[in-house]
Amino acid sequence: MKLREQFLTSIRDVKSNGFTAPGVIPSGKNKAMVQYESIPERDMAYFLEFSVGVKRFVEQPVKIDYTSPRGKPAHYTPDFLAYFSDNLGPDKIKPTLFEVKTREILKKNWHELKPKFMAAIRYCDTKGWRFKIITEVELNTPYVENAKFLVPYMRKTPSIGLIENVMDALHELEDHATPAHIIKIAANDFYRKAALIPALWFLVATRFIGCELDKPLTMDSPVWYIKS
Repeated sequence: MKLREQFLTSIRDVKSNGFTAPGVIPSGKNKAMVQYESIPERDMAYFLEFSVGVKRFVEQPVKIDYTSPRGKPAHYTPDFLAYFSDNLGPDKIKPTLFEVKTREILKKNWHELKPKFMAAIRYCDTKGWRFKIITEVELNTPYVENAKFLVPYMRKTPSIGLIENVMDALHELEDHATPAHIIKIAANDFYRKAALIPALWFLVATRFIGCELDKPLTMDSPVWYIKS
């Protein structure tokens, strides 16, 4: 069986329960819209879409049967399943089932949630997967903010002329480049400068231009050429 045939797909549509904020984001990795039902889930979707080690991810991927604290049969659907790249060397990461919850909700509802999570761990053991809980601690970071900013720029490839214009300016600046400096020397015309900005962020988002993604990204952030 080919690897692409082993990918799961979403088992149900995400709907609001009156307390959530559902929505969708376009995913180039999945070539489809990815659904989410809360702001933390949206941020996790951006994180997975932006992370180079993630090959593909699926929202609402599996239904896991378990026994509720009241002793009744129930089922649980985790938020995401991520498949990782084969090019990560000896430390290849197993497919990972993610649950996204705030710490407040975890603490408040732990008695109800713990049986679900234990069932998910057992289920993952049978599949050779991992189970991981993600909270705002992992999501409220500059990296995720940068991912939310950059992912939209990945959706439209700029013209070769714009890309070459940005890269020529970057090479000219060498070790002293920032987005602001690149745009300043790349063009004199206002409209050309405006066209170059999306091209520059596309090159940053697609890792042709490097930057410190763990720090807030601005027009004054240091950037550099990444050799392929």
